[in-house]
Amino acid sequence: MKLRTLSELPDLLKGRRVVLAEGVFDILDVQDLRYLKHARSQGDVLVVALRSDKSCGEIPPLTPESDRAALVSALSCVDYVVLFDEQDASQVIETLRPAIHARRAEDPRDVSVAGIIGRILQKASTS
Repeated sequence: MKLRTLSELPDLLKGRRVVLAEGVFDILDVQDLRYLKHARSQGDVLVVALRSDKSCGEIPPLTPESDRAALVSALSCVDYVVLFDEQDASQVIETLRPAIHARRAEDPRDVSVAGIIGRILQKASTS
């Protein structure tokens, strides 16, 4: 079972080089997969801190947290998944003290669903 509570993880990770990745992973795509595979290659174990629906504020993700957790857990490069409710992963970082906190380079384009659809429509209108 990959989905764990934060309190379970320290004992499971003892003596291992831990890499922590975090995100919402609302619409899992190839960039997410590349990010997670690269993160996993940097240590012994990859823990993904998944933002809960609650942590996303007034605009919830399109995909419920249980489905997002199942999708991320299905990836072979992911060892453990932990949900967090806070606005950032500082509590997860403080508890796990990972060797590496893998961060994504933010895409300068708008990567929201509306932004993606807008670019598709714009490209279609110029073709």
